[in-house]
Order: sequence, then structure tokens, then C-alpha cells
Amino acid sequence: GTTTMAIAEGTDCRFTRLSSAGFDTFAGQLAERAGIAIDAARHRLMVAGSEELTDDALARSVLDAGADQLGDDLRTSIEFFASQWGGTVGEIVVTGTALGVPGFLAVLEKRAGLPVKPGQLQGSPEALGGLEPWRVSLAGGLSVEEVAA
Repeated sequence: GTTTMAIAEGTDCRFTRLSSAGFDTFAGQLAERAGIAIDAARHRLMVAGSEELTDDALARSVLDAGADQLGDDLRTSIEFFASQWGGTVGEIVVTGTALGVPGFLAVLEKRAGLPVKPGQLQGSPEALGGLEPWRVSLAGGLSVEEVAA
């Protein structure tokens, strides 16, 4: 239900912040407003997409509000980072469930004001047993390269 935002320079993480805007947060909002189970809400959001790709106005409004919140959180985090450390951010890389929502990256790009691209999984596609990479969450520690002690 949250989004971890991280600003990296090369392979070094320079800044992190947690946002309460996350796919499960959006699903929870839809479930409550529509009076449906959370799993049904998740499915409805995935099908709905953004930018009028569906007639499901309620799901679309939840996604649009979520994109607004996440875009605002990204912008303010980037502005804070720039004001404190003088760094710049050139693009936003998104991983996770948001990649499975049609049109969400385009809406987020408009809201955040920076190019948004999907994160790419390194390695063999067969390693996931046919699952889309966004469906697989990896512990942060598993993605860190081994370093000598």
C-alpha cells in the first residue's frame, strides 16, 4: 500500500522517501467506495486503466487521484533533494504493480513532469516461470551486488 521513492546516481542510492500512494492503497479506496472485496477492487483497477480507457468512472477516478498524489509526492521529493544536495533527476523508473495498469505511466509522467519508464528486470525471462516481472516483488537485499568485506 505504499511506494518507495529512491533517487540514485549510477548504482548509488542518494535519497529515499516513502509515499502513502500505492496500488493497494488505491485498491482499498476503491473497495471501500464501491463496497466490494479488495481482490475485486485490485482487478477492477487493473482493467480500468487511466485516461478514459474504460467506462468504469469510479475506478478511473481512484487511479487519477492516486496518480495525482504520487506525482505530487515525486515532485516534492525531487525538489527537496535538489534544494538540499543540488542534484537533478532526469527520469522516473517505475516497478511493481503500477506497470500492469494500462495508461498509468503516461498519467504519472504528466503529473510528475519528468519522463517515466518501466523498470527492466535483469536476467533470464524464464527465471520467473512465465510471470510478468511487475508481479514479482524482490527483497531489496537480493538485488544488491555482493561486495567484499
